[in-house]
Amino acid sequence: MFDIGFWELALIFVVALLVVGPQRLPGLVRSTAYWFGRARQMINDVKSEITDELDKAERLKRLIEEQNEMVLRNERQYLESLKADVSKSSDGGSQSSAASSGVQAAEAKSDEAEAPVMRAKPVPAAMNAPRPVGHGEAAAIDPVTTPKDEPRT
Repeated sequence: MFDIGFWELALIFVVALLVVGPQRLPGLVRSTAYWFGRARQMINDVKSEITDELDKAERLKRLIEEQNEMVLRNERQYLESLKADVSKSSDGGSQSSAASSGVQAAEAKSDEAEAPVMRAKPVPAAMNAPRPVGHGEAAAIDPVTTPKDEPRT
């Protein structure tokens, strides 16, 4: 991981022996090994959580794709059944306007199922209306509505 060889470790050990001393070196090695183990454990925990979440996301994606395919299949079957009903009910090639409008509505519905469109809600007219001016805001600044010669009390 750090690409440290035997001689680098030996040099680090000798420097630590000189700085810390022979009495405290075993405790330092134990605590260093403990914290490296804890760090490795936390990294492995994070990796496993990430892979679990990615697996969940992949399953959810597959489920959504399957549901979309099922909806499209049902829409196509409905459209085909409408076309068959129209062809059965027509006499010599004339179609009723209600059946043709049903086919057109089904085609429009299947087009919407392929590409969902998000539409914004209309804003109420009351939100776009200008706000009335209160006594403390612009009324004190407006020279037309404020009398210039007010008696002081």
